[in-house]
Amino acid sequence: LQFILTKEATTTENGIALSQEVLQALATQENHFIKLYPNPFVSDLIIAYTLEDTSNVQIQVSSFDGTQNYTVAQAQRQEAGDYRYHFEGANLTKGVYIVNVFVDGEKKTKLIIKK
Repeated sequence: LQFILTKEATTTENGIALSQEVLQALATQENHFIKLYPNPFVSDLIIAYTLEDTSNVQIQVSSFDGTQNYTVAQAQRQEAGDYRYHFEGANLTKGVYIVNVFVDGEKKTKLIIKK
């Protein structure tokens, strides 16, 4: 009888597997509510945050000029804990984008650059 130990795969709330490099990079951003990886990004973006309490949450990505708006996660009730979402931004034009996470109606914002 043999046992093989493997690390449990970590995935985003929308089902994308995350590497140890991504998890480590997100962990180093402890002092920010919204954690983004990579910044700047080319196509794939990971949006992460931690809730202290059960809250209603919605996630949006918008161009700096407001002409492009994308909903990453519709408003939903989430328990306290860590959350990670994958956003596919390959079709976005280069520039500055705003990531908004609404927690019980309070907007939390972070800027990101699309290369």
